[in-house]
Amino acid sequence: MCKHRRCYALFALLISMLFLSGCGEEARIKEQLGRAEKQAQISVKRLRAALDQGQVRNAIILKNYSEFIADNFDQYSNLAIQLGQDASPNGPLFTNITRRLDDAVKYPEVFNNWQERYLELKSLSEASNVAVFSDALSDPVNVLADMSGGQLPRVNAVSMSAEQAQGVDGSQVGKQLVGNPSYGSWRSDSSGRSFWEWYGMYALFSNFMPSRRYHYDSWSSRRGYSYYNDVGRSSFTSPQQNKSQVAADKNAKFQARRSGRPYTSPYSKQRSGASGLSKYSRSLNTTSYASRYSGLSNSKQSSYSKKSNTSSFGGNKNSYGSSSRSSYSQRSRGLSLGK
Repeated sequence: MCKHRRCYALFALLISMLFLSGCGEEARIKEQLGRAEKQAQISVKRLRAALDQGQVRNAIILKNYSEFIADNFDQYSNLAIQLGQDASPNGPLFTNITRRLDDAVKYPEVFNNWQERYLELKSLSEASNVAVFSDALSDPVNVLADMSGGQLPRVNAVSMSAEQAQGVDGSQVGKQLVGNPSYGSWRSDSSGRSFWEWYGMYALFSNFMPSRRYHYDSWSSRRGYSYYNDVGRSSFTSPQQNKSQVAADKNAKFQARRSGRPYTSPYSKQRSGASGLSKYSRSLNTTSYASRYSGLSNSKQSSYSKKSNTSSFGGNKNSYGSSSRSSYSQRSRGLSLGK
C-alpha cells in the first residue's frame, strides 16, 4: 500500500507541475500580447498626432504636390486631391492601419493562434512608426511627381528616366500603388485572369492607362520599384489582405502553366530604385516575405491560443470572417515568451 501511495503522490505532483507550467505559459503569452497591443496603440496614436501637427516629412511633400497638380493639371485634379488625403489621418493608408489595429485588439478569434495575432500587432507598430509611414507615403508622392511630367522630383526613389533605363514602362500613371491593399485589390474576370481593381475615386487611374487595366500576370514580370511592394509589404498588409495576394499569385501561376507560358512572381526579387530611406525602413525584413506566418496555422497551439478565440479579449466576428484565416510563414524575428 505504501508503494501505491507513493506512486499516487508522485503522479499527483507531476499533474500539479504540468498544470502550473500551463498556467505559467498562459500568463506569459497573455503578458506578451498585452505589451504588443499597448505598443501598437501608442505607436498609432503618435503617428496620428504627427500627421495632425504636420510633422511627417513626406506628408508635407504630398500635400504640396497634390495642390500643385490640382492647380496645374486639370486632367489629374480629382486624383491629386484624393491622393492628398494620405497626408492626413483621413487617408486610406492610415485608415487601413487603424482598421487592422481595431481587428487585432477586439477580434482575436479571427487569428489562427496567438503567434499570428502577436505578429500582426508587431507589424502595426512597424507600419505606424513615423519614419516608416513617411517612407510609405513616397508611393503616392511619386505618383504625383510622375503626373507632373518631370516638374516635381520623385522622393526616396530613382528618377523616372533612370527607371525607364532599367526597362520599366514609365507611362503607366499610378503604377506605384498597384498591389497596395489601401488603394485596391486583385479580382478575377470571367476567364479567370486576375486584374487590379481600384477602390472608389482611384478608379480614375484607368482613364490614363493604355490597356485600361493592370493584369496580374503581365504586371508581375514588369512592375517597377515601389515602397510597398519592395520594402514595406510585410508591415502594411493584414492577414486577410495577404491571403488575397497569395490567391492572386497562385491563380496567375496556374493560368500561365495551363497556357504553357513562363511565370515570374512579382515578389521573386526586390526591384532596385529605393534611395534615402530611413534606417527603420532599411531594417525591415523583406527578403523572404512570401508568407510571414507560414506554419503557424498548422502548428500545435498552446491551451491559451485555443482559448483566446473566445476569450475576454474578443467580441463578435468582424469583416475578416472565418474564411480570412491565413497561413503565412513566420518572419525571422523571434516569438520568445520572455521579457
